[in-house]
Amino acid sequence: MFKKLGSKNFTLEKATDNTGHLPVYSLKVKFHDVEIPNNQLKNVFSESDKRALALAIFWAKINLKEEKEKIKTVIILDDPMTSFDDNRVTNFINIFKESINQVSQIIILTHYPPFIKRYCEITKDTSIKTKYLKINQNNETSFLSEIDAKEFMMSDYENVFIKIYGFINKVHSKCIKQELRPFLEKLYLPTVFIKQIQDKNVDCSSLENMIDGIFDDEKIKAKFHEFRNTLNPDSHLFTSNNDEDVRGFASDMMEYLYSLNFIE
Repeated sequence: MFKKLGSKNFTLEKATDNTGHLPVYSLKVKFHDVEIPNNQLKNVFSESDKRALALAIFWAKINLKEEKEKIKTVIILDDPMTSFDDNRVTNFINIFKESINQVSQIIILTHYPPFIKRYCEITKDTSIKTKYLKINQNNETSFLSEIDAKEFMMSDYENVFIKIYGFINKVHSKCIKQELRPFLEKLYLPTVFIKQIQDKNVDCSSLENMIDGIFDDEKIKAKFHEFRNTLNPDSHLFTSNNDEDVRGFASDMMEYLYSLNFIE
């Protein structure tokens, strides 16, 4: 399993010391077939290798259980993906898939959304039953709520759009005034106008340069600069706490962005 988790250049072997009355067993580690002294392991293992080895040993202990014990076992893992790259994450999820039906339940605690997204992608067409719970907080306490796996499958563009659109339509009350400019500059324009940005070699170092580079029509350009100026941090709209002002502006901006009139 250590190799499956991405540590392919290592070999793990059992070492035996028979000098006493009873044999003493330990782990021998080789890297490219060269044995590594125990006091040098920290210099050879990366953080990912250390975590992969810990998971491999943990999983080996689970697999050594008798079937009647294993099927009643509940496994709890606390952020097992920390320091893993995408390849190791994928390998772990595939190992997880092979093991899930052999134990009673597996609970994974994580604050790493890319892991959950990758898990959703790999397991979406399987029979694995998964429940997703999120820790929420209010002014009084913390509580769990169940969420849909689709939330993890969405891109940053989709997530921020839904957050803004939800505020406009009063689905939620969390003000999105700090989300509007990053949405326009970092998500909307680079996504919707990626072809124009590439074809024109647009300077994307600032929102002003992007607008000037993408659009040729002066009327459209002026409208986007109007949005930009309103979204500047020193704008009255963004120094006030009036949600209705923000909601009205956000509604007008989103209506224009998705009207497609300026693309014709």
